[in-house]
Amino acid sequence: MKEIEFMQRDHRTAPRPGAASSRREGAPRVVDVDPEWAWAPFSPGGANRWDAAAAAHLLRRASFGFTATERQRAVAEGPQATVARLLQPVPEAADFDGQFDAWEEHGAGSAAELAAWWLRRMLESPRPLVERMTLFWRECFPARTDRVGEAGLVVRQVQQLRRDALGRFDVLLRNQLHQPAVLLAWGGGQNRRSQPNHQLARALLHGFTVGPGVAGDRDVTETARALTGWFVRRGKLQFVEREQDPAPKCVLEQDGVHNLDDLLTGLAHHEATSRHVARRLWRTFISEVADPSPTLLQALADFLAADRDLAATVGRVLSSNLFHAPESRLARAKSPVELAVGLARGLEGVVPTEPLAGALRELGQDLANPPSLDGWPRGTDWINGATLALRCRLTASLLGANDRYKRRLDPAAVARRHWAVEDGPARRFIAGLLFPDLETAARPEWRDFAGDLRDWAIHLTARPEYQLL
Repeated sequence: MKEIEFMQRDHRTAPRPGAASSRREGAPRVVDVDPEWAWAPFSPGGANRWDAAAAAHLLRRASFGFTATERQRAVAEGPQATVARLLQPVPEAADFDGQFDAWEEHGAGSAAELAAWWLRRMLESPRPLVERMTLFWRECFPARTDRVGEAGLVVRQVQQLRRDALGRFDVLLRNQLHQPAVLLAWGGGQNRRSQPNHQLARALLHGFTVGPGVAGDRDVTETARALTGWFVRRGKLQFVEREQDPAPKCVLEQDGVHNLDDLLTGLAHHEATSRHVARRLWRTFISEVADPSPTLLQALADFLAADRDLAATVGRVLSSNLFHAPESRLARAKSPVELAVGLARGLEGVVPTEPLAGALRELGQDLANPPSLDGWPRGTDWINGATLALRCRLTASLLGANDRYKRRLDPAAVARRHWAVEDGPARRFIAGLLFPDLETAARPEWRDFAGDLRDWAIHLTARPEYQLL
């Protein structure tokens, strides 16, 4: 763990001239730079290098990894065009999603099958950024399958998240509060006038919208009253008018809240909601080892609040100077999903996802059962002595010449496919695909590594540096 924390500091270069940072002893570093510069589009030239390493940084954060062809295309297109392409629909996506939706609805009858089908979509999707954002929103709207009691309802919730992932936040919020899985997961299957559901109200306020520390007990009570009348019966959402509390409510100092529509409109437009979502985007795409200053975070929140356009906001982050700044690289620990799916995508293989889902669950990321309103662990919370050994065992198993993952990941075959035939060029090629820091991979003791290309890939993925993103 100390080695990873040291490595994060060691690989961070000095901030941009004029940038300031502050840190109290024991507190996270705070990034305090000019917001106008930070969120402005990154333009290659001079010190702003757009090369294979920069393209790899973008694709790792936005796409669960990349193939050599995808990286080559990104280098040729440039950063802005690459982000625009990642955000745009592609012709084959509709057929792909329709087919997978049907397979999931018929095949995901359990939590394990739900996770396996989703992993396969991550591996094969023609729109990887959509899958990345679907996972992002799954953390924001966690509905545990073991609480819902029916995997099919969670499948439909995730499918709706996918459709809304890069749409408008107010639409996404409204659709999620009409998902039976969300209501059941937070005790809201029975929202009676005589017994308002405070558990669902707290989840809506503290997790889904304004975030912790904003709403008080009275806001929770008034929110629960606004949710009355909504029931889940036989897996379907129903509104029972006689069970609705018709009196006006006051939520977060907003009077005149009569029903669920009024409530969700007010929460979607609340300034604290925009800040809460912006902070989550920061942790996902910018850094887990540094916090944004209030002005820096507010600038991103204001951009989101302008029209709640999620595609535009995500595009703004991925295209920004700050995203491409050296201090934003290697500033996140890979989640188990990012670790495994990134490896498989990089080596152009589709591995069996049933055993993979089980391995990821053992590492703490059960796609069917997010642990809390905060989602899964983050940063170095993912990694300790025990889990690091398990992570290395997983990547070695994915790469190994055994039958668990059907030998689908073959580094030598991928290298040959891209004309890296001789041993030296092939090793450099695989290191460039898998490893975030080529300077480390070029050390003399690494060049003298004894073993074939499969062993070389296993050696790379066992390094602490490989755990970073």
